[in-house]
Amino acid sequence: MPNFARTMYEVKRQNRFYIMFPTDVGGAALQASVVSSARPKWAVNDQELHFLNTRWWISGKPNWEQWTCEFYDYIDDNTLKEMFKWYKLVYDPSTTLMKVPSEYKKDVKVQMLGPGLEGDVVETYQLKGTWPVSMDPGTLDMTAEGTVIRLSVTFRYDYATMDGA
Repeated sequence: MPNFARTMYEVKRQNRFYIMFPTDVGGAALQASVVSSARPKWAVNDQELHFLNTRWWISGKPNWEQWTCEFYDYIDDNTLKEMFKWYKLVYDPSTTLMKVPSEYKKDVKVQMLGPGLEGDVVETYQLKGTWPVSMDPGTLDMTAEGTVIRLSVTFRYDYATMDGA
């Protein structure tokens, strides 16, 4: 017999999320520009052990996958410019100097929202030590009719936590 009680539960929706970036790397301008985002992904490597004719596995090191966000590139709050400022904290092409992690690694928060008002947070991830590793500023096309430019950025982070888990 089916469990009809499930029809009374609300599900999480893909379009109900915020991403909070630190104010020194775009802050509200980047938050308002986000179009899509992945949630943190990870896997734990396994290690194989042997004894005589048997084998078994134990957990190894966790592997946090890179994280990708897509942004609208606004004219007023120039998303590309804001992201490039963060990139320059990693590597400054005008000086050809690399920076130190304490300057470019930032903590980013991803919040899933419920169906209610803005404060209805149902899930929060803290991405620790986040920094941009690659950026695709989108393509230009004379034949496009009003197509919005989207900026795709891939980030690396040290690890993620989930509040309340």
